[in-house]
Amino acid sequence: MNTYAFVQARTGSVRFPNKILKKVNGKTIFEILLKRLSRSKKISKIIVVAPESDKKSELKKIVKKSKQKIFYGSENDLLDRYYKAAKYYKANTVVRITGDCPLVDPKIVDDVIKKFKKKKVDFACNNETLPYANGLDVEVSTFSALEDAWKKAKKIYDREHVMPYVSRSPKNKKYILKSKIDYSNLRLTLDYQEDFDVILKIFNYFKPDIYFSFSKIYKFYKKNPEIFKINSNFLRDEGSNLNYSQKLWLRVRSNIKSIVGRLPYRLLQDLKD
Repeated sequence: MNTYAFVQARTGSVRFPNKILKKVNGKTIFEILLKRLSRSKKISKIIVVAPESDKKSELKKIVKKSKQKIFYGSENDLLDRYYKAAKYYKANTVVRITGDCPLVDPKIVDDVIKKFKKKKVDFACNNETLPYANGLDVEVSTFSALEDAWKKAKKIYDREHVMPYVSRSPKNKKYILKSKIDYSNLRLTLDYQEDFDVILKIFNYFKPDIYFSFSKIYKFYKKNPEIFKINSNFLRDEGSNLNYSQKLWLRVRSNIKSIVGRLPYRLLQDLKD
């Protein structure tokens, strides 16, 4: 049975535009993600699922350079995009990875896939009870469960986030991979400039290695907890509960903070006065 990873990606993020194109030591965030994910021993193919609006973007060049496949689909209906990509590539097992998680750990990905197959379930994940760090999310589904969701899911939330209907459907057998330690306070995803600041510090610490494991990241965190406070004020899966206007405001606020942070100290004092 083929096990394909479908990585959702787009350059048009509202909160942090072109975030996956940000560079770390000469490589884009998305290029690093694909390189790390390619170390998985359980995934037989990686397919990037992008919106039609990205057909002429830098994303296409990155995927081609990484020697992976790309599939274009609906802009906002990600469930439709995933289903049509999985159907086109005739995937039996669908692994969902998000493109704003450059620290994805192939070992954790493989652990979820192994449990999915061993338990013979319809859906498995590691981001519910006792979740792993935000940014290490893995969701695995049978094609038939994904197809059922595609046919029956009506809510906008279910269509935008791909797997919620699959996860809660009573007809699906489900397994949740729980971490032995509660890592849920660690934020390793990329939605804001502060997230990028943390990610950059992590990669700079391990440079030139880009394949370090999450266990090494955790050891780094234990020695340098102050670094991980930079983005600790953001809620997990915050974007799932925000509308376009709210996301746009967060983007404006972040830009204002960035501009203010670059102002000379004396000018800041004058503004304060």
